Amino acid sequence: MNDVKAPQPSRRPRLISLTFAAAVALTAGQLALSSPASASVGSDLRLVPGQSATDSGFSKQATATCPAGTVVYGGGGDIVNGGHEVILYELDSRGDRQHFYASAHEAVGGYTGNWTVYAWAVCGPDRPELGLAYTSAVNSTNTGARGVRTTVTCPAGKKVLSVGGAAAGPFWYFQHQAPGMILDSLNPSSDLRSVTVASYQEDGANNNDAGTVAAAICGYAPAGLQLVPRTTSASSTADKALTRECPTGTRAISAAGGLDGAGGQAYLDRLVPHHQSGLTGGDIDTRHDTNGSSRSWTASLNLICAQ
Repeated sequence: MNDVKAPQPSRRPRLISLTFAAAVALTAGQLALSSPASASVGSDLRLVPGQSATDSGFSKQATATCPAGTVVYGGGGDIVNGGHEVILYELDSRGDRQHFYASAHEAVGGYTGNWTVYAWAVCGPDRPELGLAYTSAVNSTNTGARGVRTTVTCPAGKKVLSVGGAAAGPFWYFQHQAPGMILDSLNPSSDLRSVTVASYQEDGANNNDAGTVAAAICGYAPAGLQLVPRTTSASSTADKALTRECPTGTRAISAAGGLDGAGGQAYLDRLVPHHQSGLTGGDIDTRHDTNGSSRSWTASLNLICAQ
């Protein structure tokens, strides 16, 4: 949440967590993954924005639409304005090859000012040799659990190209809304075979029904596909922002990461690949909630890059 910010990705973080799994080879500090297809896709990718209305509405969705002839490879989202009282709860394609969605809502106490949520889609040509697959898994509970974690695994032989997910509350399946829920982290596994997403009930919320959607866009590994090692912030109760660059000659398909140890007292404000720098890296921006955090927590950022 920036108090003044133009529609362009380049700094901010918060809720979400993911995991991946497969064959890994360490090369110069990155995890380079071999590919059956070895298609080069990075130079064909572009970041396309979409935005919600700018007003004081409780819940908003932004949709980024890929141009004709292209499909979604990944995406991200960002909140503009909103102080410490507006929360990202969804970053996902929903299995749609043309769109990427970012959804946010106000915290339990509400927010009286105007705010906007932006969605960013990483778009590129549909390459049949990549065999793109849009997969997801849902885990829900009616036990009143504070946190729920879900993992989705790519089809056999395919790797995670990008992460997605959502915090799913009691109204999710009817209205795609999740009041009182926070998307805590979205993280790929080290072998890029799976994604794990975590969500939490917001501090002060009391949802009996809580859930998490984990999503991944999978494909046969393009040339140079690699998971850039995680960058982690210092542990504290303060807001945190991280930036990371892809190795030279590669471009970012997905930014992943989130919070660790916040327990519903902090959230994702921004998680997105760089825009103006040509998809050379990514950013995460995380914030404590309006009451402040009583515990120390960290933010982390991963990138999935390819040639």
